[in-house]
Amino acid sequence: MLLAELQPEQRYLLDKAVSAINEFDLRFSRFKEKSELNVFNKFQGGTYQASEMLADILKHSQKYYKETNGLFDPLVIDILEAIGYKNTFNETGKEQLTYDEELARRSVAKKIFAARPKLDQLIIDGTKLVVPEGLRFDTGGIGKGYIVDILANDIFKNIDNYWLSAGGDLLIKGSDLGKIGWKVGVQNPLVDNQESFSINTLGETMGIATSGVIKRQGIVGGIKWHHIIDPRTGEPAVTDVISVTMIAPTAEEADIYAKTVLMLGSKEGLEFVESRDGLECAIFFRDKAPIFSRGIIKYL
Repeated sequence: MLLAELQPEQRYLLDKAVSAINEFDLRFSRFKEKSELNVFNKFQGGTYQASEMLADILKHSQKYYKETNGLFDPLVIDILEAIGYKNTFNETGKEQLTYDEELARRSVAKKIFAARPKLDQLIIDGTKLVVPEGLRFDTGGIGKGYIVDILANDIFKNIDNYWLSAGGDLLIKGSDLGKIGWKVGVQNPLVDNQESFSINTLGETMGIATSGVIKRQGIVGGIKWHHIIDPRTGEPAVTDVISVTMIAPTAEEADIYAKTVLMLGSKEGLEFVESRDGLECAIFFRDKAPIFSRGIIKYL
């Protein structure tokens, strides 16, 4: 359907959704200097009165931190900045550093990273927070899925059929113009604009997200980096996996668990998925065919 063909109530909902996404970005992007997130990150520790949404995001983050045994860790800003991901992606990787300068900067960042407080040390009581000194939070790993689920549960709660997307994090409900479900193409991570296969949602409501190490990467000071940080090492994750497409009940879960599998590697990652209800995945490699969780077959 073209925008010009939208009914007034449809256009109203669409405009409301766009406004909500823009407001969320202004409030919770670490790339916006005066964002609510950056104000929080400058706090030096103690009791902090948060907004309802900030407290809710932090509460969700603690849940996933626990469920993934700390693999989902949004307190990695120092390392992200040290390896070059300190502006929006299109502006990264432009610093002219020598190899030795890059190593020195990473060394300092890793010491700060190792001494950082843990997410489970943050106390959340409604909107009142007790914040450990030095805690800095990044919404990059949860924000897109979080806002998509908010849109679904609020603005589009009475809509039977929709496809919501925020930077590739999807939440899909119902069907496409009377068809059985929606067809979602899954891209070959090694070839731009080439589809590996497609997922048919079969009319179910599902979150779909892909996490990979191909797109957001660069070279700073002669050292390669990408944006998926393994909190166990403080370095970009290195496993046999280059990309994971995840199906989950919500967009938030799909986003976070895709990153989790990427960091676990194919063997442990597949075990993680198949031990949890509602999760299915496709795991991609650089030099061999993808593998799939058992239950995903019905959607292919």
